[in-house]
Amino acid sequence: MFQNIVKMKKEYMIINEKVIKYFIDNCKVYDFTPNSIGIINNDELSDYIDKMITETIKSIDENMFQEIINNKIKAEVETATVDDTAKMLNIFYLIASSTYNYIITKYFVEEDIYKNVLGNIARYSFDIFIQMFSLYLSGCTMGILSQIRILYENYLIFNYIGKHSELAQCYYDHAVYKKYILSKEYWKTLGEKEQNEMNSLEKKYDNTFTDDIGWTYKVIKERSKRKIITMAEELNLLDYIASSDLV
Repeated sequence: MFQNIVKMKKEYMIINEKVIKYFIDNCKVYDFTPNSIGIINNDELSDYIDKMITETIKSIDENMFQEIINNKIKAEVETATVDDTAKMLNIFYLIASSTYNYIITKYFVEEDIYKNVLGNIARYSFDIFIQMFSLYLSGCTMGILSQIRILYENYLIFNYIGKHSELAQCYYDHAVYKKYILSKEYWKTLGEKEQNEMNSLEKKYDNTFTDDIGWTYKVIKERSKRKIITMAEELNLLDYIASSDLV
């Protein structure tokens, strides 16, 4: 059972792909249809997940936090090991990241730009969560709120590209272009290869492509409506945040 799977040797994390594989292989739920706001509301699945979490918590020892608290300062480490909320956040991270690793390894291939982009966006969410966790350990509540907004926008983008697969290449090219813009602003110059690729992207798309949400041009035809709020409205996901906060 779960208690046997999640027991951790000293050199391993308590949650890993093996646990996720066991969880998936033994799950009897086959209907994962989300409701209107993107939540899978299935009591049987909830009970199954609760069982896994309960057994995981029972098996916790002092080593389970090693993966996420490496390089933290002393005060942060103390919070991570005694604060109940910090412990639950850590468990969530370990389960979610291990699920991600399992899915990426099993189903995603780099040659598929659609899956590759979705996989990268999901990974960004874990990077954002790590920042939120560090801010929580430092007691910086206002910083957490700003990261929640970024995480929410990342979630919207993930769902929007999931719905409109034709945007995957546009999003990828846009990210590459913006990376070059940042590099050029910081270093005041670009290498010949990077500059040529940047020029090629400018020729590949029209002049609106370089806007912040310019990669949505194939779906959102009107330039002025290429905003996060437009995506949220189409996905029916405005309930998560006040619409006035979205641009």
